[in-house]
Amino acid sequence: MILPGTKNTIDDLIDLRNRDMVAPIVRHARAGRLLVGVCGGYQMLGQLLRDPHGVESAAPEVAGLGLLDMEVCFHPEKRTVQAKGTLEGGPEWLSPLAGAEIEGYEIHSGVNTFGPDCRFWMRVGENDGACNAAGNVLGTYLHGLFDDGVLADALVKRARQIKGLPEAALSAEQAAVNMAAYREAQFDKLARIVRESLDMDKVYGILRGE
Repeated sequence: MILPGTKNTIDDLIDLRNRDMVAPIVRHARAGRLLVGVCGGYQMLGQLLRDPHGVESAAPEVAGLGLLDMEVCFHPEKRTVQAKGTLEGGPEWLSPLAGAEIEGYEIHSGVNTFGPDCRFWMRVGENDGACNAAGNVLGTYLHGLFDDGVLADALVKRARQIKGLPEAALSAEQAAVNMAAYREAQFDKLARIVRESLDMDKVYGILRGE
């Protein structure tokens, strides 16, 4: 299960409660299944979300999902940077990837305060990448963490282990996709379609002013 980012963390968390979706999410995590929160979804995983300046909501504070030992406080200043995370291993199932780097970006206004029960599976600066002691609930502010396919592949393998499924033998088409290579391939495909569909000699002539 993945809780994605949002521009309205507190209001969306309240909406999840109003739709009776919080209990199934918590049961999923308590059962030892994988739960990943990204940015706003990460903030929801904590014990308490405070918004004393009304940055995201009229509610000054709201209880989180209680799955990570941390609190979040929203500030008017928003962090918007290209960022790079380093995997620390953390959970045993992630230990083969310890030291690997993941590139992405951050865009959020929350600042986290971590309790003693938090572990860290990835470092982005000094204040990111928390997980629970069991290693099945993970959060990060880093958008794009699945783009190179390495972490996504590890998550799929772990999900199969939890479900008691054998490790899948993936074909080349099913293997983890590097998003940069995927985008480049799509641009090449688009360029080929344009060339096949237009009179390119005439287009180049127009560009030359003929």
